[in-house]
Amino acid sequence: MSRRIALLLLSCLALAGSAAAADAPFVATIYVGGDVQVSKPVEGPVHALGGNVSIEAPVNGDVLLAGGEVRLASTATVAGDVSAAGGDVRLEGPTRGYLNVAWGVVRIYGPV
Repeated sequence: MSRRIALLLLSCLALAGSAAAADAPFVATIYVGGDVQVSKPVEGPVHALGGNVSIEAPVNGDVLLAGGEVRLASTATVAGDVSAAGGDVRLEGPTRGYLNVAWGVVRIYGPV
């Protein structure tokens, strides 16, 4: 499990320089710190390192969080896995993959 968490942290850091900021649909998104609201569909993974992320649109990929908090609204269907290391997850919408959390709090209000 610690190997998976280390890989998660390294992937977030390695991809941090290529954050997408275009208007819809996003191909992949990477957020580092701050408060972020994802309100348009994402055609790839969402990576967040610290900060608070609110996902309100479908994600056609995985959601990875290292530190901070992520909220998946009821309108945020996740096609892949939801993984968090050292962060809090509030899951209101469905995810078609696995839910992996280490060192955090999980609140589930929807199907997993």
